[in-house]
This record gives sequence, C-alpha cells and structure tokens, in this order.
Amino acid sequence: MMADVIPFRAAPAGPQTRRRRSFQHWTGHERRRKGTTGFDIAHALEINLDRHPTREEQWRLLESWLTAAKRERLGERYADYVRAIERAMVVMAKAPTAEDAIVKLRS
Repeated sequence: MMADVIPFRAAPAGPQTRRRRSFQHWTGHERRRKGTTGFDIAHALEINLDRHPTREEQWRLLESWLTAAKRERLGERYADYVRAIERAMVVMAKAPTAEDAIVKLRS
C-alpha cells in the first residue's frame, strides 16, 4: 500500500489580496498612528503593581530604575526616559496611593 504523494506548490510571489498589502502602498499615505514621544512609565508601574502594591514600594522601584539609567548612562541616549522616571517620582511623591499616581501619570 503506497501513500499518495501530494505535489508541492510554492506560494506565488507577492500578496494574493489587496488586504495583505499595506494601505500606504495603495494610497501613498500612512494610516497608522504615529508613535508617542517619551516612555510610558505609567504602564510599567501598572505592570509592577502586583509585586509592588504600595506607594513606597513603587517609589523604590522608580529609584532603582533611575539609578540603573544613570549607571548605564541612558540619559545620553534616551533623555526622555530619564525625564519620564523623574516626573513619575514627583507624581508618586505627591499622590496618596500608587494607583492615584498611575492615574495621574496616564493623564
């Protein structure tokens, strides 16, 4: 008993449908939203909220990020990153809870 052999058909070159091509290809315009400037520190803090639930723990987390950024001299290459951490530290210091600070950073 022999197995049926199915012939291999290579995929045709290029996209099959218009949907697979970029919108820019058809119209000459980019429809995707431009990336935001800066860094989303609020999102990073929110991700770490389970491990660091209090304002004081979040403060220590921000301090560790700032210390690491300065040690690695990230401010020279990514000045926005260091500024975002410093701004988050100011907001965290004034907020009554970590959650309130994250909400404030998001706005």
